[in-house]
Amino acid sequence: MDGKLQGLRFLMLLCGVTLSIEFEVEKDTNGLQGFLKNVKVNADSLRPLRRTKRRWVLTTIEVEEEDPGPFPKYASTLFNDRSFNLTLKYLIRGPGVDEYPSGIFSVNDTDGRVFTLKTIDREKTPSFRVQFDAADRRTGKIVDDSLVFIVHVQDKNDNAPKFKKPLQNINLKESTPEGKIEVMVEAEDIDDHSTPNAKIVYSVVSQTPRSTTAVFGIDPTSGIMTLKGCLDYQQVKTYQVIVRAEDQGTPSLSSTATVNINLVDSNNNPPEIVKKQYVGNVKERESNITLLRIVVEDKDTPNTPAWKAKYSILQGNENNNYKIETDPVSNEGILTVIKPVDYEVSPQKALIISAQNEEPLFACPLKSGKSLPPTSTVSVMINVEDVNDPPVFTPEMIKLIQTEGLPPGQKLCKFRVTDSDADHSTIRFEKVYDPENWVKVDTKTGEVVSIGELDRESPYVNNSIYTIIVHAIDDGKPSMTGTGSVLIYLRDINDNKPFILNKHAHLCEKKTSVVINAADKDLQPYSGPFTYELLDKGGNTKSPWSLGKISENSIELLKTKQLPQGNYTVPLKIVDQQGISGDDALHLRICKCNEEEECERMLPISAGLSGAAIGAIFGAFLLMLLLLCLLLFCKFGEEKQSKFSELLEGAGQQHLIKYNEEGGSSVYSTGQLSVHSPIKENALNVNNTLASQPNWGNNKKYTNGGPQKSFMDSGLQGRGKSTYSHCYRSQSSRISVSHQPSGKYPWSTRSELQEMINMKVHNIEDDMVNFWEDQPKIYANEGKENISRHPSMGDISMKSDNIQLDIFNDLGPKFNTLAGICQSNIRNGNQKVTYEWE
Repeated sequence: MDGKLQGLRFLMLLCGVTLSIEFEVEKDTNGLQGFLKNVKVNADSLRPLRRTKRRWVLTTIEVEEEDPGPFPKYASTLFNDRSFNLTLKYLIRGPGVDEYPSGIFSVNDTDGRVFTLKTIDREKTPSFRVQFDAADRRTGKIVDDSLVFIVHVQDKNDNAPKFKKPLQNINLKESTPEGKIEVMVEAEDIDDHSTPNAKIVYSVVSQTPRSTTAVFGIDPTSGIMTLKGCLDYQQVKTYQVIVRAEDQGTPSLSSTATVNINLVDSNNNPPEIVKKQYVGNVKERESNITLLRIVVEDKDTPNTPAWKAKYSILQGNENNNYKIETDPVSNEGILTVIKPVDYEVSPQKALIISAQNEEPLFACPLKSGKSLPPTSTVSVMINVEDVNDPPVFTPEMIKLIQTEGLPPGQKLCKFRVTDSDADHSTIRFEKVYDPENWVKVDTKTGEVVSIGELDRESPYVNNSIYTIIVHAIDDGKPSMTGTGSVLIYLRDINDNKPFILNKHAHLCEKKTSVVINAADKDLQPYSGPFTYELLDKGGNTKSPWSLGKISENSIELLKTKQLPQGNYTVPLKIVDQQGISGDDALHLRICKCNEEEECERMLPISAGLSGAAIGAIFGAFLLMLLLLCLLLFCKFGEEKQSKFSELLEGAGQQHLIKYNEEGGSSVYSTGQLSVHSPIKENALNVNNTLASQPNWGNNKKYTNGGPQKSFMDSGLQGRGKSTYSHCYRSQSSRISVSHQPSGKYPWSTRSELQEMINMKVHNIEDDMVNFWEDQPKIYANEGKENISRHPSMGDISMKSDNIQLDIFNDLGPKFNTLAGICQSNIRNGNQKVTYEWE
């Protein structure tokens, strides 16, 4: 800094000339001393000042507020020195004259006297700004500058102070200390504040009720109320204080306001615990159990912070086993055990509990000897009931380090368990979690022995750690269980071969390479980086493929020549860092790709049938039906009397058919029975009723001395089974045989045998009862042709000519029963016999 100070100017008034002085000050190098370097003087004006005389003369205008008159009333006189040369006319205008409020002032235009015309309210218009002019009376021209004059209205004490809030309702805490309180009254006076008319003084007029312990006052200047003494809510709940505001005018004016003070109860009464001692019981290991409730009394207003109790455990809860809360309704203390207690550690526990209020307790210091009362406390004795404790593992978790592949039979560790209950010392161990079943735990000693080979690559091994959980169970009542665990950290060995991570891939036909990723279940250094080698298993691998860039766990497979679309298998040999190799194969699909380098989907080949093909299929179906009908006709022809004719004959029994024949029907048909059923599964029901008086020849048809046989095949039922019925009718007897086949035996021989036995039974009946009816009869001539072609006129014959007659040698007990029926029981009249063949 060069020390130069510039631009400092002084204005000087010298001999009536205004000068402008500009100078520069420069300091020396030490900054201790300066000197004047340059001075410039400019004369702004060299004109001399002139002295002029006053032209207007006006005495003071005094106007008093609320002046009763009489009006007009003289106020002041105007004078202008131009009146020496001219005849002047005085004019007045402005507020109070021709502006609001108008009509208050006037002037005598000849001599300049000013008058007031009516009463003035200073509170509405405290001053007037009037303008006076002097005009030539002859020409009316203004001959001098206007005179502007401010007329002030002299105040008069005509307004009493007014309170902003004539009535106040306030709340005051009982614990309010002596001195100024948070209550303020405020009044205002619209009179002139510069006069005593607006100066207000506050005072207390009265207090209801009057009290010697609590007296309310007020600061005379600020209006802030004061308290002397102490409030007591239990004695007085509400005070009414009348306050006065008085001005200092003459005469003084005043007004009053009412202040209603409502006391808010404060905590000057502590809670008192009703009982001096409590006893509670709890079982060990129980938690979240309510032990007891502590009752208190408080004289303060209910449901206020001064009444609500707050409990604390002063002693005995060092381990935080208990907590106490306040019931918001009853104000009782609820003691709860939140952490299990141990009988063996402490069978009894003594607690000291105190009760206080949410609001701090206070006491009036003015009362002699008054101090805060002591906090109410109570002693609570907790009795702990002993129950069976579970065994405790020491430690709860055993950590081991083993190498995978450890052979079975190795001792791993041994659990140590203690039981605090001396009466229950017998403990058994039980394994509860061992998903791979690698270990065995001795039920008595807790010794853990391996029974399977440990494998780090098991899905149940997490971060090389295998977890085993064991329970220790005592013999108490009820028995209790402790839990321990074993964490086995398995060290890795090189027991896994590397393999291709994704064995299926695709290669776009326009691309030449694909990346193969390999992996190894083992950890470092038994895994990657890997080395790769193409295998030539089929003789076609090395020619179209080669290996490219190798990274840590991947390699690039290159296509050395163009290959058609299709699926290819590329065998590879992968070797880890330690030389362990694994053979694997990549299944590669070469395909045409879209823009996203994904194989395009192959559209399915649509298949359909033309009309000609459908017609051919339908024709073949009809031809098959025709062939089936021909086969049935051949099988059930007239010459063989097949089952088909029996079906037709049985179906004819559903309605009346006229056969136009009178000859007796054949007892047995040459057709094959349609049911393949052994006699064992058939039932024979014989209903034999002998009429007291025979009815000869009615509806009887005989051929070779036998009754007519009618056959009905009811068709297939169920799973390939069929049911048929044979009905044999004679003059006085009816035998019905129902068959339900099972196909257990070939029926062509035994079933025909059963039919023959039935025939014999009926022949014997007819021979013994109606033998005389078995005589030749003459029927209408039906012709040889008719007789020969109707199947009912044929002889009894068997289907098979190669019947083995030795089966008649031993027919079993069933045939013997039938023989007994034929020999004796059939002669008993009106006797019904029913036999079932199984």
